[in-house]
Amino acid sequence: MRISNSLLMKLLCLAVLVLLPMGLLAKGVKVEVEPSKSNPTKGEKITLAVNIDVSETSELLGAVSATLTWNKDVLRYVNHTGGSAKGFSSPVINAKDAADGRLNFVGINPYGSANDVNVLNIQFEIVGEAGVDAAVQLDINELYAARSFNDLMPALDSKTVNLESGLQVAEVPKEFTLHQNYPNPFNAGTVIKYDLPESSQVTLAIYNSIGMRVRTLVDGSRDAGEFNAKWDGKDDHGSIVATGLYIYRIKAGKFQAEKSMMFIK
Repeated sequence: MRISNSLLMKLLCLAVLVLLPMGLLAKGVKVEVEPSKSNPTKGEKITLAVNIDVSETSELLGAVSATLTWNKDVLRYVNHTGGSAKGFSSPVINAKDAADGRLNFVGINPYGSANDVNVLNIQFEIVGEAGVDAAVQLDINELYAARSFNDLMPALDSKTVNLESGLQVAEVPKEFTLHQNYPNPFNAGTVIKYDLPESSQVTLAIYNSIGMRVRTLVDGSRDAGEFNAKWDGKDDHGSIVATGLYIYRIKAGKFQAEKSMMFIK
């Protein structure tokens, strides 16, 4: 029987798909460990969020097995909660070695989760001294897609993930300070830093040039430490504000201060 060239090509392609390791069909899976605060002070509690981004693939995340390690002299394991992504809210946790800085976990969602998937959140207390790094490291052991059951491990740049900017214990600030935002002027987003030498009830808000409040960035209790607040140029209703000069004001206990910034569309 004579086989046409087109049919032969289709058969060869099918053979390649069958023989090719399933994980090579997926590209661009990103894994991150994100701290709720990058420079906490001793005595504070922080959360590390484990996120797996499959948005650059056609896959749905189905299962992950990983090991998280840290410097036990800096971080003390307190508790954990499941991921916010549907299906990953009840991971299996082995925390028997948490006192030594090690935790294993498995999360499974047979229906699959899309885009940036939060699979686990771990709470820690800062017990280390200022200047010491927490040495947080996440080792991915297994990673599978739902439905297709593709092995996603080959899609990772590295099986080991470290915090991009690290996690160091900061000294408690000696005084209240409101810093100049950066960048300034800005159009996509800007960061406002402020320092608290003691626990305080904090309000940080943005006002336009005629004194009308357009956005509240912070409104609640904060421990002593250094903080960042991000503003994306939107008001409290989610609308982009007009180009112009804006004032940001902070009130923390008896401390009050304000600075100006320029937003450009």
